[in-house]
Amino acid sequence: MTAMFRAGAARLSLEPPLGLPMVGFVRQPWRGRVYAVRYFLLFISAGAAIGMISVLHESGGFALVLGVNAVIALLLFFATLALVAMIISVEGKHSAAQQPAE
Repeated sequence: MTAMFRAGAARLSLEPPLGLPMVGFVRQPWRGRVYAVRYFLLFISAGAAIGMISVLHESGGFALVLGVNAVIALLLFFATLALVAMIISVEGKHSAAQQPAE
């Protein structure tokens, strides 16, 4: 049993799996800096979220926290739709501007 565990653990990657596809596009000397910026932004935003939850919970309880969270999620959803529409628009203009091969 221990040998099977060690064999499986040896195959595991040491990188956290979530949110790291961007690191594959960065050259090796810059990867440490990308990780540093990523974790810095993660911890700063987590601290801001904890402070916001604390203030909202003191003001209006859990219902207010949940309502604000729902509004933020809705805004992110609309921002994603706007980004998709913008990408489709740019791709359409880009494909129309291409010259046919001779």
